[in-house]
Amino acid sequence: MFGVLLCNKLKLVHQNFPFCEVKPVEMSPEIKLGHGKTLDIVASKYPEVFCGKIRGIHDELVTIQLIHDAKPSSIKKYRDIPETYKEPLKRELKSQVAQGILEKVEDAEETT
Repeated sequence: MFGVLLCNKLKLVHQNFPFCEVKPVEMSPEIKLGHGKTLDIVASKYPEVFCGKIRGIHDELVTIQLIHDAKPSSIKKYRDIPETYKEPLKRELKSQVAQGILEKVEDAEETT
């Protein structure tokens, strides 16, 4: 334990401690989105952006503009997801579909 003089010299306490006015610390609300600790930290730091959930864009139609002669393509290299990640990935995808972040597509156009 340090004495008051040492704490003052190390600037660990206010120079007039204990006779100083202490202002209350404003705490941001802790937001838990359920998508991992890192995103929870970001959401808590910027609560004006996150209202407690991740939202999709529903107010207007969003499209991706391609060049006029663009054709879908694929490199044909299939990589399987490690077994350890399959169930968490399925849960995350279902969660994002339920929240309206993703939309399930039943029939996709074939690529070449």
